[in-house]
Amino acid sequence: MRFSNSLLVLIYLCIALLIGYIFDSIYYGLLVIMLIELLNQFKNNNFISAYSFWSLGFVFIIILDGIISKNEIINSVGNIIYFKTGILFLISQLIIIFFYKNRIKKSLINSEIIKVEITKKIRSFFVLIIFLLFIIFVASELPKAYESLFNSRFELLLNSEQGGINSNKKSVLFTIFGFISSFSGYILPALMFIILTKKTSNFKALLLASFFSLIIWFVFISIGTRHNIVYSFLILVGSYSLLNVNKIKFKVSYILLIVVGFILSNTIVEARRHGLINYITGNKIEKYLRTEKNKAPTTDKTVKYMSYVVDYYENNDYRLGQSTSALLFFWVPRKFWNEKPPQFGFWFIREYLGGQKGFGDKFSAPASYLGVPYSDFGILGIFIVSILIGYILFKVDIYFTKNKTIQSHKTIIIVSFCLASFFFLPRQLSQFFTKFIVILIFLNVLFYFNKFYLKLDGKQK
Repeated sequence: MRFSNSLLVLIYLCIALLIGYIFDSIYYGLLVIMLIELLNQFKNNNFISAYSFWSLGFVFIIILDGIISKNEIINSVGNIIYFKTGILFLISQLIIIFFYKNRIKKSLINSEIIKVEITKKIRSFFVLIIFLLFIIFVASELPKAYESLFNSRFELLLNSEQGGINSNKKSVLFTIFGFISSFSGYILPALMFIILTKKTSNFKALLLASFFSLIIWFVFISIGTRHNIVYSFLILVGSYSLLNVNKIKFKVSYILLIVVGFILSNTIVEARRHGLINYITGNKIEKYLRTEKNKAPTTDKTVKYMSYVVDYYENNDYRLGQSTSALLFFWVPRKFWNEKPPQFGFWFIREYLGGQKGFGDKFSAPASYLGVPYSDFGILGIFIVSILIGYILFKVDIYFTKNKTIQSHKTIIIVSFCLASFFFLPRQLSQFFTKFIVILIFLNVLFYFNKFYLKLDGKQK
């Protein structure tokens, strides 16, 4: 039985409010809605889409935190703000569902299998560039990983002279070096896999790429950057799945990876409090031991921080674009612009709590994708960003629906990265834009070098 999009949204609204009333939390109603949407994506063979990965990210990052952190949020801001924040997320998601479904043409959504027809060769010069990126990553990140084996990540960040709001202390060379290194870690496993497919079978290439990537994942786990390792895994598995769309259930591989990644992320968060070796050996730092009441599964606290935003603007004026404009300047190093406006996640948490209050200048708080637009325009900002997200999801999915043939390795990695990015979009806008835009530029520049041969003794090889 098919409903019009308007009627469907109305039914979803009733379901969310009814279940929210029964369980005393709107997030349970949101969970039911998102599970229905994901099941429909499965049923229609449209699971591998930006819309599905947005939905998965919404479940893992927003809904689970809204449920798990309920008592913590209510103790901080009260039941009314907790409820109002949940209603804002509900309104936003219903707008996204309506706008996305209203734009997607049913005639274009079908079960056609993606065809892979790659004719371009991988040049030796390109392989050399990838090897150099790997060296840069190891040289830049391995010393940090070594320090993190025995020290709390919090202490290392607080005592660091670089990073955060005071990153203007970095030298230009160090800034560029670190910039290349951090983004290389996301895509190197997939790039190594692409190179290895030219020498062996796709499955063996996956195993070898995973083996060579162990040092990358060890670095991420040691430092405690859990999102980086999930990005890295998703792009690698996505690249393999796209090349083997007829041999492996693409959607199953991603679901398993996301679930495992969520479980692993909780372990990483706990381990980074004490240092990896200290955590494994049980020699934990007493200062960072979690109390019994705080031993619930770890989340990003996105709903908690968003509830702070809602509470703050009950009595303060909206910023009318100042928070959003800061997103435009993220790429400018503070070395060149010391007075660059800080990102919303940096300044707001200090403003709300008063002073640092446990947040050093290297720490920020993700107030979800709604934090910035709500700070600027309130409920109007919610409508604007939700329509924008619905539009982006539609444009991405309609593009890959029309273009079922993947003709280059660059496209394979971009598709996989696109899905990984939309999974994290609910966390905060700045993280999405910084990673999504920069990686797209990074990959296009990188594959530009695949046009060139490696010349030895004046001859082309």
